[in-house]
Amino acid sequence: MAAELPQTLSPALPPGTLLQEYSLLSVLGMGGFGITYLAADNNLRLKVAIKEFFPSSAVVRNPFSGAVALKSEQAQAEYSWGKDRFMREAQTLARFRHKNIVQVFRYFEGNASCYMVMAYEEGQSLEDALEADPARWDTQAVLALMMPLLDGLESVHAAGFLHRDIKPANIVLRASDGSPVLIDFGAARAPTSSDAMTVVISHGYGPPEQYSRQGKQGPWTDIYALGGVLYRIVTGSVPPMSLHRIQNDAIIPATFYGEGRFEPQFLKAIDLALNVDETRRPQSIAEWRRLLLGDTADHAGIAAPPAAAGGTAAPTAGHPKNPAAASVPAREHTSRRLEEESEPGLATRIGQAMIAHPFLSLLVLVVALIAGPQLLRRPAMPPAPMQELAGPDGRYTAPASAPAPAPPFDTPAVEASPPPASTDGERQPNLRRAAIAACEGRAIGAACSFVTPRNEVINARCMTSTEGLPICRPPRIAPQSRR
Repeated sequence: MAAELPQTLSPALPPGTLLQEYSLLSVLGMGGFGITYLAADNNLRLKVAIKEFFPSSAVVRNPFSGAVALKSEQAQAEYSWGKDRFMREAQTLARFRHKNIVQVFRYFEGNASCYMVMAYEEGQSLEDALEADPARWDTQAVLALMMPLLDGLESVHAAGFLHRDIKPANIVLRASDGSPVLIDFGAARAPTSSDAMTVVISHGYGPPEQYSRQGKQGPWTDIYALGGVLYRIVTGSVPPMSLHRIQNDAIIPATFYGEGRFEPQFLKAIDLALNVDETRRPQSIAEWRRLLLGDTADHAGIAAPPAAAGGTAAPTAGHPKNPAAASVPAREHTSRRLEEESEPGLATRIGQAMIAHPFLSLLVLVVALIAGPQLLRRPAMPPAPMQELAGPDGRYTAPASAPAPAPPFDTPAVEASPPPASTDGERQPNLRRAAIAACEGRAIGAACSFVTPRNEVINARCMTSTEGLPICRPPRIAPQSRR
């Protein structure tokens, strides 16, 4: 029978509540599917985190007994399914031993609900770290953060699980050594046939397929969320809601925002991860790892790097002590990349072949003597127009000419006309051209503004691009409010 209880009371259990051998101390967080408490293990004398299965859209708390009661009889089937899923997920996660994913100790039932006991990770969330110092990150610092997380998440995917709620608030930087740990695996994950069990989604980090019960979800779903985390680090902003990007994609690429501050291949990997079409994203952690590190080799022909020590799911018994497992550090991936780049290039290999085969050298000389005069008599090609000088990545080299006199710094900003409508493939080159046009003839440091191909106005200042051209870009990312 459905409960008739007031819904204005706090759904959390009060401090001091005893759950078996655990005493609740405070509430760490509340979400759509659960409540996380800080608790004391009265037997081992240590702090733990306890996650309670509590789908707030389907249940309420009896303020007298602390038990969970259904809001309606129609929610019974979905609640029972979600509760069973929560328990089986706890069983699976308890088998993982990886330094960079939260350790689950045990689970139990009570108050007509169920609970998951996890290690309590003391430290600062990445969300708080970004708000405190948004400009401290560079490519190497971000890779040092991401590589251990990718190793841990890869072991979760190998066991057939997805996190589905990755965001800066669910990444903790340990107070002891600053190492990252992915938390909050306790929410029910799979979609159901009722609104009472809708999948948990953090807007900006959830891909389009996560909004639909028929969406095809897989490792690429978590990769989108991690791409959103990296986009937040690079730009200081949460990506636009993915559903809003399907028809009219207003996102400004990370390759534009992060140019000059981050490695180009690293920025391209972020934009690939944030593709709204799941088939065009990296399909596995191993594939995305190679893209982030700049490995351009054939993805299908390279095996994934070895798993971190302790990164596999091995069953254990008893009450473990959260053993540390060494993950593959970013510097090992970097050293492997440097070894590959040190191999001889094409020109070197051709030279070595010609030295080893004198007849080949003679043949090349004869061909050059015959074809050279023919090439010299050919008419010169007319110079390409300015529009054709732009490359596929939006970069171009301006023709040599005397620089225009710079206007004084107090010249008022002139807003450039919006570029013509373009396809998604042309959007980034058009964005760059608009940013360059906004600073044409203007001094470095002068105020400027331009309109993106999606009619979004960018107000900034003229800076120098990597080609030495004035370009309209925000000089630094300002701290953002928490979302």
